[in-house]
Amino acid sequence: MKKLSIGEIFLNNLKVENQLKEISSIFVEKTYTKKINYKPYFQREYVWGLDKATY
Repeated sequence: MKKLSIGEIFLNNLKVENQLKEISSIFVEKTYTKKINYKPYFQREYVWGLDKATY
């Protein structure tokens, strides 16, 4: 069995489709807004006070 290089693996197995999108369209289109979790379970609460955050 031939050992593949990283370049060959990417060229043969990774399929990438390029699309040009505006950032605003991500937040407007319903297909994307339903998929975005703005508050995931692993995100901690905001803990800095105003003085510390503006320092």
